[in-house]
Amino acid sequence: MTSGYGDGMRLPVPGPRDVLSVLERGAGSVEQLLAAVPRLVALVADAERLLARADTLIDDIDRTRQNADAAVARTDAVVSRADALVTTVGPLNDRLLALLDGMEPPLEKLRSTLERLAETTDPHEV
Repeated sequence: MTSGYGDGMRLPVPGPRDVLSVLERGAGSVEQLLAAVPRLVALVADAERLLARADTLIDDIDRTRQNADAAVARTDAVVSRADALVTTVGPLNDRLLALLDGMEPPLEKLRSTLERLAETTDPHEV
């Protein structure tokens, strides 16, 4: 007897030969066999519950993998956009640095004048 889930796993269920062998051994063996039936039924039920749980876990794992794949795809898209932005901003950054480097000497010369102007200007004049 297989589990019914296609995995070929055999459960230790007594076959007809086992039953005949028990009958040949006597009434005590029949009682032992009958006493084992509820336990056998419980084992099969437990096995079915475990297989159902395994199926649920596999489904959960598959959903998690799909979510992870989607997150990786979104991350790749963000990285691509960031790379494009860096490529676009790079030349602007170079121009800005050159402009600031060129403005530094005149601003240093005007510093004391600008400080005096700031000290003497009232906020409502601004």
